[in-house]
Amino acid sequence: MNLTSSGGGNADLTDSLLLGLANEHGSILQQLSEGVIIAGPDGKLLFVNEAAERLHGVRTFDVAPDDYSETYHLFTMGGQPYPFSDLPLVQAVRDGRTVEDARWRICRPDGSEVVAIGSARPLIQDGQQIGAILNVRDDSKRFEAERRLRESEERLCLIIDAATDYAIFTADADRHVTSWSKGAEKVFGYSVEQAIGMDADELWTPEDRKREQPEKEVKTALATGCANDERWHLRSDGSRVFLNGSVHPLARDDDGRLGEVIKIARDETARHTAAHALRESQEQTRLVLDSTAGAFYSVDRDGNTTLVSRPFLEMIGFKDCPSSEHLAQCAL
Repeated sequence: MNLTSSGGGNADLTDSLLLGLANEHGSILQQLSEGVIIAGPDGKLLFVNEAAERLHGVRTFDVAPDDYSETYHLFTMGGQPYPFSDLPLVQAVRDGRTVEDARWRICRPDGSEVVAIGSARPLIQDGQQIGAILNVRDDSKRFEAERRLRESEERLCLIIDAATDYAIFTADADRHVTSWSKGAEKVFGYSVEQAIGMDADELWTPEDRKREQPEKEVKTALATGCANDERWHLRSDGSRVFLNGSVHPLARDDDGRLGEVIKIARDETARHTAAHALRESQEQTRLVLDSTAGAFYSVDRDGNTTLVSRPFLEMIGFKDCPSSEHLAQCAL
């Protein structure tokens, strides 16, 4: 396959050398699935393989660097015409720089658009730069997948931050905090800046840390997919907060080792405290009623037994009365 630039016989010695190399390896370069574009020492294009032609929708030789963007319809990721001085191939030719994995947009003549990714590097022979080469491929699918993933992550962050009644945070394999929701900030009192990187074990009470409860929860989550957690935790000021939640494995690395875990918990301090106070009040009431001679029995509007005194049970024939904390559970 005879590869020549439109400059034809005006090509200098270096251009001829590059064209000779392209001719020699042309059949191989044409079979590559990624685009290959070769420029001479002055930046003019000498070789464009078929993959590069399909990608751009055009194949024109002898194009000078300041005409690259217009001829090949190159735009920045922001949609602006790509300044020729910033193009990877121009940097490789002009400055001898290697540019890796740069992205840009290609608006083909047929109106379709492609996101391209490419790398450019200078061609050196005997210590002298004789040109530059650009390898480029269609990156549209990966770019779209990354965009959708970013949008999904952003939506998830918005949802998590909106759930201010829940403390949600992630921790790495060493149980150091890697993300921290607004709900976690509200529940625990640590700001995002304070929380990221801290030892998540500090959120557990000293007695639970002594029992290695944080580590046990992670192990249970890994083994079963979920570790339920209903216990007291510590706030930044040392006060305690009662949480009802769970721990879940979030990701593993390529070797199957734990990547991160996520903890989701709701502040139920008020409910837990109220329930505890109610139990204490009921117990005190039972103790008072048990010390009296009168029999007492109460039910709620659904007919469920709520309070029974020991004299009442003895009166109806329960000689072996249960302990006072179980009186309300007796079936009458």
